Amino acid sequence: MTRTHLVCLGFCLFAGGCYTFEPVGIGDLQPEMQVRARLSAVQAGEVSDLIPGDDRLIEGEVIENDPQRLLLLVPVANANRRGRFETLNQRLELPHDGLLEVELRKLDRWRTGGLTAAGAFVIGYVLYRTLTGGSSGNTPGGSGGGPQDSWIPFGIPFGG
Repeated sequence: MTRTHLVCLGFCLFAGGCYTFEPVGIGDLQPEMQVRARLSAVQAGEVSDLIPGDDRLIEGEVIENDPQRLLLLVPVANANRRGRFETLNQRLELPHDGLLEVELRKLDRWRTGGLTAAGAFVIGYVLYRTLTGGSSGNTPGGSGGGPQDSWIPFGIPFGG
C-alpha cells in the first residue's frame, strides 16, 4: 500500500466527524442539550415552511421540555454580516407525538483526538520537508548566484 493510500484510508476513518448520536428518551431531555430529532411525516409537513430542506431530521438545542411539547432552537440559515458569519436560528415547538426518535449529540473524544493528531502530523511533515529541503531534486532554485528560493511541496514559492 502506498503512502497516498494510507493517507486516504486514515482520512476516511476520521471523516465521520467528531460527534456521535445516542438515543435518549424524550423525558430525559434538559435545556441546553444538543439533539437530533426524527420527525413524523405529518410533523415534518407542518414545519417545512420554517425549516429549509425536505429532511425529516432536525438538529438543535433544547430550550424547554414539558410533558406535551419540546421547544428547540434550530439553525435555519447562515448570514454574512460585515465579513462575519452568523447562524440564524428559529425557535421550533414540536409536540411529543410528532417525534419518532430523539438522539443526544455527544463529543467523540477518540475521533477528535485522532483527527487532531493526524492534522498535526501532516502539518509537521510538510514543515519538516520544507525546512530541511527534503525534495526529490526537481524543485526550482536560485541557480543565478542569488539566494536560493524555498518551495512548499505544493509549488508555492516563499523566501527570497
